[in-house]
Amino acid sequence: MPEQPPAPPPEAAASCCAVCGARVRPSAPCSQCLMRLATACDESVLLDALQGRRFGDYELLAEIARGGMGVVFRARQISLEREVALKMIIAGELAGEEALRMFRVEARAAANLHHPNIVPVYEIGEHEMQNYFTMRYVPGGQTIAEWAEPHREKFHEIAAAMAKVARAVAHAHERGILHRDLKPSNILWDPSGEPQVTDFGLAKLLDDTGGKATSTGMLLGSPCYMAPEQVGGQVDKITTATDVYGLGAILYELLSGHPPFTGKSVLDIARQIHENSPKNLTAVPLDLRTVCVKCLAKKPADRYATAQALAEDLERFVKGEPVTAVPLRRAERVWRWAQRKPALALLAALCSVSIIAGSTGILWQWRAATRANKAQAAALERMHWQDIDEWVDRGEHARALAYLASLIRANPEHWQAVMYAMSIVDQHDFPVLQGPVIRPAVKLITPACMSLDGLSILTAGEDRAVRLWDVATGRQTAEWTLDSTVTAIGMTAVLNGIFIATEDGALALHSSRGQPLRLRRKYTTPILEMGVSTDQSHLIARSAEGIETWTIAAIVQPPWSIALPDGIKGASLSADGSRLLVWNTRQAAVWDTSSRQAVLHLHAGISFRSGVLAAGGARVAFLDGGFLAKIWDVASGKLVQTVESQLAKSKFLSLDRAGSRLTVAGNANHLTVYDVESGLTVSPLMSHHYAISSLQASPDGSCTVSYGNDDAIHVWDARTGASFMTSISFGLPRKQTHVQPSLDGSSVLVHHRLEGQFDESITVWKGNSQLPPKRHHVPGQRDFNSGRISPDGRLGCLGLNPENRAYVYELATGRVILDKPLMGDVYGIHFSPDHKKCYGVTANGAVYGWDLETGHALWQPNQQPGMIRPSAISPDGARLIAGHNDGHIRVYDTSTGALVLTLAHPGEVKVLRFAPDKSGRFMSGSTDGIAHVWELATGRKLQTFTGHTHTIIAGDWSPDSRFITTASYDSTARVWDVSTGQMTGTPMPHFAWLSHLEFSPDGRRVVTACRDGTARLWNARTGQPLSPQLQQGYTCETVRFTADGATFLVRDHEGFRFWDTENAIPVSIHYPEPVSGGLGMDSENWRAIMTPDGTHVFLGYSINDGALWQVNHPRGKAPPWFADLLETLCLNTLDESKPGGILLGEHVLKLRQLLLQSAPADFHANWAKQVLGMKTTK
Repeated sequence: MPEQPPAPPPEAAASCCAVCGARVRPSAPCSQCLMRLATACDESVLLDALQGRRFGDYELLAEIARGGMGVVFRARQISLEREVALKMIIAGELAGEEALRMFRVEARAAANLHHPNIVPVYEIGEHEMQNYFTMRYVPGGQTIAEWAEPHREKFHEIAAAMAKVARAVAHAHERGILHRDLKPSNILWDPSGEPQVTDFGLAKLLDDTGGKATSTGMLLGSPCYMAPEQVGGQVDKITTATDVYGLGAILYELLSGHPPFTGKSVLDIARQIHENSPKNLTAVPLDLRTVCVKCLAKKPADRYATAQALAEDLERFVKGEPVTAVPLRRAERVWRWAQRKPALALLAALCSVSIIAGSTGILWQWRAATRANKAQAAALERMHWQDIDEWVDRGEHARALAYLASLIRANPEHWQAVMYAMSIVDQHDFPVLQGPVIRPAVKLITPACMSLDGLSILTAGEDRAVRLWDVATGRQTAEWTLDSTVTAIGMTAVLNGIFIATEDGALALHSSRGQPLRLRRKYTTPILEMGVSTDQSHLIARSAEGIETWTIAAIVQPPWSIALPDGIKGASLSADGSRLLVWNTRQAAVWDTSSRQAVLHLHAGISFRSGVLAAGGARVAFLDGGFLAKIWDVASGKLVQTVESQLAKSKFLSLDRAGSRLTVAGNANHLTVYDVESGLTVSPLMSHHYAISSLQASPDGSCTVSYGNDDAIHVWDARTGASFMTSISFGLPRKQTHVQPSLDGSSVLVHHRLEGQFDESITVWKGNSQLPPKRHHVPGQRDFNSGRISPDGRLGCLGLNPENRAYVYELATGRVILDKPLMGDVYGIHFSPDHKKCYGVTANGAVYGWDLETGHALWQPNQQPGMIRPSAISPDGARLIAGHNDGHIRVYDTSTGALVLTLAHPGEVKVLRFAPDKSGRFMSGSTDGIAHVWELATGRKLQTFTGHTHTIIAGDWSPDSRFITTASYDSTARVWDVSTGQMTGTPMPHFAWLSHLEFSPDGRRVVTACRDGTARLWNARTGQPLSPQLQQGYTCETVRFTADGATFLVRDHEGFRFWDTENAIPVSIHYPEPVSGGLGMDSENWRAIMTPDGTHVFLGYSINDGALWQVNHPRGKAPPWFADLLETLCLNTLDESKPGGILLGEHVLKLRQLLLQSAPADFHANWAKQVLGMKTTK
């Protein structure tokens, strides 16, 4: 082996130039290098000699990158035998002071960063007056832009990569370092598939205020990726937002293949950055496109506040979750453009005004030409969505339904209108035509007669024929031809036949089989009218001579008769046939039909104008003169009450079955229901649009039917005056109309006769099927202490009062599953995850457990100090937590009932909620105004949230368990970051104490319930309102989102309703269910009143029954026939080209045929079938 030459002495080494090897005097510049510097056209001449040469402890292998200030070599560190990237300043020892300062800043900045996506710095040094530092060598030499080229349409992969880059930049920001030169070439792609941020050559320390960053007018950075403030040289305005812009520019290039702005020169690029917006990336998903646009906002304040926030939004996109960035509306884009180019914007505005002024005539002609096509739109413009609520509140349900039908016809995907319409129909009776309109071929000489069940109709024509019709088909089923003209007809269900009276004085019983049975009579004059008692026991017939009465069971026997001086004006039977009222203008009498004796004689004070007998036979009422209504008790003969009309004359009256309610109508438009005992009005406003022309009670006395000169028929509750059915309006010319209710008033026969011409029609109408609440009554119990629905939606749970029992029953069947006495008011009922065990907590601090399959207790009750307020069960069912008013939270083992932890939270605990991520964490809130997050396993306090100045009454976790929100008696709601304990956004102010709040399923919104009777939607990140105050009308106590987040429920002290989340408009009626008190605390047990899909709402707290409401939640497109159905129900349409009234009602027959062809799983069709009383195929 040859002998190695001796190493030169240190002073000799120092006298050699590190660049070219020439000998120089100590501390003197190299003359040869100076000559090269003066004559060379490229700085590479100074560096070429270094390649392959030793540089201190490094052997320089090859140049791999070069920038405006430095050059990077691939080098081998000899002592550690590893490859590194070595960066040195280009000018070397000739570099100026500013270049050296910037080089050192980069080295110092990069050395302080330790992140898996930032290239680490190994060593900083100086060799032979040449500053350098070394970094990890990233082999391959591929930039993120080169990696993205074949992945251009893999949007989720690009977003995931940029999220990592953003987190790396955020790491630098957190350590006070700005990059200021972010571009694709400064982000390397390593062999393991990870991005690596490098080149902090323009890095700035956020706390570095010494020295100038650059010379005046000098641009720091790469123009295509620079933010507007950076291009303008506004050094004092360069912040973390500048790097966010750079990240957005990189993302834009990865998605499009080119930077946001390119140009022929730096000045051209700079101008575009200030004045223009990047081209829209239409092929990119909207959320990712929106993120990119937000990063590239001209104003720093409009960008993401931090790189961390950008990273989180990108990660949300990758996970398929909604991003927080909101797309710019057209108006916002125009405004920002106008701010950038005010002169051009002013010119454009002036031009627009000129164009508009000059085009007025053209627009007028265009509008005239298209007016016919926009008739529907014009009709819609005459109303506002908010009007629907007012119409419903005023009882104008048909008007509301017609408007909703027009909205749906214009936009079948308007599911909000469909849902509101369904709620109206589900809770109100609309008249439905029960069969085809019967139009007799001959003129009828008596009013049509309907069977008590509403299924058959009897008519008598001037051709001496009596015909029986089937209501459902409209077909004639039987016919009887008489020898004499018919004068009166009647039907009986007992004898399966009909009674026919003729002009020759005969009365016969006819049936479809056999010969007619001629009845014996006492009088000989023709019968004018007849009637059968509701129980089918007696038949009465009135003629000019008097009243004849037959007992139907002995119909072949002669009748007994009654005659009054001056004739008989009216007669009626009680429902059971035991009482018979006869009267004329001077006197009246009530007869006992079994003894055939008069039990009451009455004489008119003025003149009897109308008289009625209650269906129960206990009371009788008369109009005596034009203003007095008098009611007598039949048994005692006592005058019970006298009611005086204050305005118009009274013409008609009716009694309910018991005779305890009197309905009076007259020449005016209004009806009034009086309480007979007190004489006081008990009804709401009951009115027609024009004078009332008839009034009669249903045979069972449950309802009253009125007809007015407004050609409308109303069916009213005989006791309350509430509307039983939306008015039946026909819209036909003035006519004679006969109205007859069925036994219970659910069906109404209407017989129209047009005056002056032969045109008769007979129709039968019945209210649509409704969805009243399914009520569960517990005898002797009322004003329950608690109520909830089980998590699986199968069981209803009640805390009974006053007996303090835990009560659980099946909602579908009413079968009682559990009924156990407890010590104290039942404040909570919880279930194990498998619903096999049930746990109860009481106000006096006791905890119970039961096996639901056997009903046996799981353990002896465990009672602890302090009253229990809220309680909750862990997601795994192993622990039950209870908040006591002694300032403690107690944790119980559900398998033994034993107390396992006691945690201190001063004050009275008001809220307990477990995190949805099943981590075991739970939150608590108290009267001390402080909230905590706890670890269930250890009882360790993980986080504390301070800021409220009054009691925290409610709280909730975000779906990702990263945030909590709290509501307080300080009239604010707040959102908190669980990891930091800090509030996010601003407080959400209200005008009164709050009751409850909840995160939306996507975590982007919070809805609050306030005691001032309003609810409101808020941005969960910023605390800004997303809606106006949503007027509920009464103190709001609970808000719940449906699982899809499309709607939310607001429960108030009078009922509940649903709202649309996106547009903050009501999408249902206000369902009435009043409560007697408030909650005063918050736990999931108290708020569990709705199934996740919102289709069932269970209410039991502070009311007297368990009430299960069914609410339809349509989604998607309504079928073409849906709007037609709504118009058919309300007999009204906004389309003036369509007929209304009876002609519109006939459309239901076609709809029924159409629905028979629907698919079994068709939601809209099944709902329609249920409404129309058809068999569903669910």
